[in-house]
Amino acid sequence: MKQLRFRASDDWKLCPGIEAVIAYCEDWDAKREKLAYEIDGVVVKVNSIPIQNELGYTSKAPRWAIAYKYPARQETTVVNDIIVQVGRTGALTPVAVLEPVQVGGVTVSRSTL
Repeated sequence: MKQLRFRASDDWKLCPGIEAVIAYCEDWDAKREKLAYEIDGVVVKVNSIPIQNELGYTSKAPRWAIAYKYPARQETTVVNDIIVQVGRTGALTPVAVLEPVQVGGVTVSRSTL
């Protein structure tokens, strides 16, 4: 990608087996707190075209690529109130009004229930 002048990360790695893939994912889980941007996982792809062809595709995605997701960030806060929101179709949705809390660089003060 860099040869085509796209901005691309240097933080990729060719792993010889599944053990190396697992270790790479665990390393990035430990490093992600120190990054200047948020990541929620790592993309893992099979690097062999014959194996990619053998694995094939679903109607929406290749079977030879997967997004390994890290556990979601969680914070504790206080529910100050519960209100009911009316959607455009008339659907009623309960919404918790929360004590504001920072989660991954975002202030959360409401949440649907």
